[in-house]
Formats: sequence, C-alpha cells, structure tokens
Amino acid sequence: MAALSLSVTASDVNADSGARPVDVDNIVVLEIGNRFVRAGLAGHASPSCVIPVEFGWRRVATVTNDPVYHSLWTLRELSECTTHTSDASDQTDPYMPDWYHTQPLKRIEVVLETMLKHAFSQELLLDPRQQRVAVPENPLWPEALRAVIAKVLLKHLHVSSLVFLPSPVLDLISAGLRSGIVVDLGWEESFVYPVYDLRLLMTESRATVRGSKLLHSNVKKVLTDLNETNEEISFETVERVVSSALYAGADGRRMMGIPLVPKMVVPGMATGEGSSKEAETRRLELGADDAIEIPNNELQKAVSNTFFGVNEYGNDDDEQDLARLVSDVIFNLSMDVRGATQSTIVFVGGASAIPGLQSKVLQEIRRLLRKKDIAAASSVMAVRSMGAWTGASLYLSSLGWYFAQDERIRLPGELSRDRYMSLGYHRTTTPFGVIY
Repeated sequence: MAALSLSVTASDVNADSGARPVDVDNIVVLEIGNRFVRAGLAGHASPSCVIPVEFGWRRVATVTNDPVYHSLWTLRELSECTTHTSDASDQTDPYMPDWYHTQPLKRIEVVLETMLKHAFSQELLLDPRQQRVAVPENPLWPEALRAVIAKVLLKHLHVSSLVFLPSPVLDLISAGLRSGIVVDLGWEESFVYPVYDLRLLMTESRATVRGSKLLHSNVKKVLTDLNETNEEISFETVERVVSSALYAGADGRRMMGIPLVPKMVVPGMATGEGSSKEAETRRLELGADDAIEIPNNELQKAVSNTFFGVNEYGNDDDEQDLARLVSDVIFNLSMDVRGATQSTIVFVGGASAIPGLQSKVLQEIRRLLRKKDIAAASSVMAVRSMGAWTGASLYLSSLGWYFAQDERIRLPGELSRDRYMSLGYHRTTTPFGVIY
C-alpha cells in the first residue's frame, strides 16, 4: 500500500496550523454501474446497500417494457454526448413526452439523483454535505458520464468533494495483488485491463460488446424459440431465467443481488467442486401458475455464443471472443510486464459468477498462448477479487492516518464543491483521478 501516492494540496501543513482532523468514515464510496449503485463508508468490508437502477427509473417513466428502462445509460447515447451537452441539460423540459429518449444525459441525471438521495437519506443515514465521495470508475467511461456524475454529487447533493478512482487498480487491490490482467464482464461491454505495479496500462486495454446484455439477448432468443404463444418475452422473464439458471453461489448473489440458486455448468467444463451430469431439461418457475422447461444444452449454447462463439450481431470487423481478446492483450505486452501480469487474471463483473466460465476462458487462453510460443502459458490462473468497491474502501482506509492529520489533504484529482461551482467540471479535472 505504501507505493500508492498521495498528493497534498495544502502547503506547509503542520500541527500548529489549526486545521481540523478528518475521519476516514466521512468518505463515502459509490460504485455506479449500469444496473446497480453500491454505496457504503470507506473502511467497511462491503457496501451498506445495493440499489437497482429500476428504483430510480420509477421517477422517470412507468412503462417497464422500454428498451432502456433497465439500465442507467447506453453506449450509443453517450457516444453522441459531450460535457457541454451535460451543461445544456439544465435548459431542457423533463416533462415533454418521451423526453428520456431525446435527453439521455438529463435522464441519467434524474435517475442517478433519485438513487443517490435514497442511498444517503434512507440507507446510509448521512448528510451528503458533510461527506467526501470516491467513485470507482471504468477508465473508458465517456467524459460526459463523468460530468453528469459530478453534477449530481457536487451541484445537487452538495457533497464536500469528489474523486474518481480507476476500478481495475482497485480490483487488484481487493485481490491482494499489484500486477495482473483484469477482465471486467460488464453489462454492455467486457473490458480487459493490464495493470503493472498498480499502474493501469491504458494503451494496451481492450473492450468488446460481449457482455451480460448480449447474454440476455441470446437467452431471450432461446425463450422465444420455445414460446408456444405470440406473447413478447419480457425483460423480467429473461432476467428471472438468467438469475435462476446461470448465476450461482455467493459471487453471483454479491455481484447481481440475487439469491443462491442451482448451478448450470458451461459446456465441457467442470466446476471447482467436480463435474456432475445435469438433467437434460430444467424446469423454472416464473410465477404462481407459470413455469417453463428449458433444455440445458440451449442455455449452455447461449453462454458459449456470448463469450466464445461467432457474434451474429454484426459488430466491428476485428471483433474477437473473450479468450482471444485476453491472449492478444498479453501477447502485446512487453516481456517484463508480461511476466509479471500473465500469471494472474482477475475476473470481475456479474457474468464472472457463471460456474465454469472462468475455467473455460483460462483453458482457451492457455491454448492460444502456447500457439504463440509464449513461455509459462500453463501458469495462467484466475484470482478472486472482492471487487472495486471493496478495493476503494481498503485503499482509503489505509490512508486514514494521512487524512487524520489535516482536512486539507486531498487525493490526486479530488475536486471540491467550491471549485466545481466556480470553474465547472471540464475545466478543472484530469481524465480520471489516479492512484499510481
């Protein structure tokens, strides 16, 4: 932990300066994902609450079958927005019909503000005006999304300060590592980040659209083919099938907020507890008087097509499956960095809880690395991480002694509310707060 740098913005801080001490418990960690927000105090082992995005959507729209209802943002929308678009959102009318389609940044702002107000007032029982906030972020987030998050926290909730911390580094910290390959299986995309000595190598990072959203689409296609009626398969039905048949164990419950469920093994792979022959079909209860029988091989095929098979949705010409993407990232690293990172691969994200998925990815990675004559390919293994939220909590709590000396001590890139209100977001902050 000592290698993690800490900058001090106050000059000549000493014991006689009269500054007040700061308790690390005054720092709130908010992990803002596309489908959930995790909130809690630094120094705690796990977040105090996990709030689904549907909670905030109820303030925006009542039609639950909207394509964007179950996520906070979409990549297509954010790719067309800028930080200046965010500033202009104050001039829009949120009561126009379908305004949440034409004004995506305003929608994110309203939904996120609703969720965070509930987190502070009902779950954490804290006054946000007295809190400093740390947000683990995906380094590939669009700048417009950071601007909206800063606006909600600093302008609407009046938090004392805000700092963004790179989530891949935090994932490694919570795994007890300094170097490794972080594979983040997100909702819309999956990301591969090499981290060397707690330094994120952005130029070698890669992304693919093979995420949980594509898995939902493939499962929905399976259910549609099995559906004997003409009724549309709802998102809730697909979610229930995915959570009941695919995600399993404590990791699935922790990442997705779902109960413990029976296991389904990815084809050709055994779980850590040993393989067992699964039934040919799985009966899932969808309601009081509703059930569906799904062939296990169809569910297995949906998982394989999502992360390993040929993508049928027509993406980029150089689109690759997950294992090939990771192996290419490892192959492109310099020899010294490769030797320190390739042996430890950290899987995070909701889909990483699918039993057998990590084993199959590792098997494919080893095969591809051997094909490229990379030494020590057999040493590639998966390491469990407690996630970015726990990593941020651990990192900030390790700096408690520094914070206790003077309240003016700031993390790199930490933005105070006063400076934000006087200068704005895009004029004052670096691309993301780093802890290199």
